[in-house]
Order: sequence, then structure tokens, then C-alpha cells
Amino acid sequence: MHPKLFQSVASNLGLHNLPSEAMVHNLFAAVAEEIFRGDVTWGRIVALFAMTGALAMDCVKGGHPEYVLGLVQRMGIFVERDVAAWICQQGGWVSGI
Repeated sequence: MHPKLFQSVASNLGLHNLPSEAMVHNLFAAVAEEIFRGDVTWGRIVALFAMTGALAMDCVKGGHPEYVLGLVQRMGIFVERDVAAWICQQGGWVSGI
């Protein structure tokens, strides 16, 4: 519904650069927690993937492609910890599509 939100996560939050991998991890965690502050829905899961992809692009465009692997790992941990049980309750990925 709001594609411009995912064009640059960093600039949408007023950041002009991502100086450290720790900052990227903290930014991911804060935005992911905000996305899932309400109930888990398929739309929020899609938003999480879109936000993570946009943040990965911010890392690459900012000259830090080495941050992307850690970001992907954080995403996997978040999904496993906070979303996987809900996805299973819904019948898995195939049922949600």
C-alpha cells in the first residue's frame, strides 16, 4: 500500500548513512518490532520482508555489502522467534498465499 516506505529505510528514518553493522541490527530490530506491535498478519510478514530487502539495499548503496549477511541472519532469527509459530498455525507458507 505504501511502496515509498520501503525504498530507503534509512532515509525514511532520517539517517544519511549506516556507519556500523550494530546500527543496522538495531535499526532492523526496532522497525521489525514496530511492524509487529499488533497482531501477526500476512501483510505484516510481507512488510517485514520488504523492509529487510530495502535495508539490505541501503547497506549496499552505502558501501557496506558486508552488513547484509548479518541482516539476513537477524531476519531469520526474528522470523523463527516471533513469526514462525503463527505461520505454522495458518497452515504454512502455501496456505497463506
